[in-house]
Amino acid sequence: MKLLEKRIKGNYANLIFSGGEEIKIHVDFLTEFNLEAGEEIEFSIVKTLKEISKKHEAKLKALNLLARRAHSKRELTIKLLQRKIEKEIIEQIIPELERAGFLNDADFARLYAEEKISRKRLGPLKIKSELIKKGISKEIIDETISAIDRDTIYRNCKYLLEKKMNFIRETDERKLRNKLYSYLNSKGYEAEIIYELLGDLSNIEF
Repeated sequence: MKLLEKRIKGNYANLIFSGGEEIKIHVDFLTEFNLEAGEEIEFSIVKTLKEISKKHEAKLKALNLLARRAHSKRELTIKLLQRKIEKEIIEQIIPELERAGFLNDADFARLYAEEKISRKRLGPLKIKSELIKKGISKEIIDETISAIDRDTIYRNCKYLLEKKMNFIRETDERKLRNKLYSYLNSKGYEAEIIYELLGDLSNIEF
């Protein structure tokens, strides 16, 4: 296969081959190949250049996503697939991103839990459910949940209970408790803490 043209613009080179093959690649990757227009290039080299180009493009897209916010490995994989990145390429760059410190499921889980606790006051069961959906391993999830401060969980649950009682118009105490239990349970709080707070509604401010 002949290299018809090598056009360099900025940090990238467009390589145009006979047969219509065209590759855009960062100039840093070209130094070891020493390609010149008019030369016959082995097919294996063209294939290697194409793979290097695809991998570099995939990594740039991944880093752009990670610059916006932290992602779990599963989240990042799904988004790259949606951007038409080949699965084989994704499987190559994910470990590289992990080794470089750009991708870490444990850090992601911790930051995710902290954000959901502070901003939405979600309970541990809801956080656990969301982390499962994001592909976080059971080991990391268990470590993340166990690290949540129990006093914070209690305060958040009490806050949500008091807030909810301002909007419930129910005179039947049994129905009131059932509604409050369902609400707090939907927010991810365990039965034990809910029953403790519902034990004496006279202590709840509303």
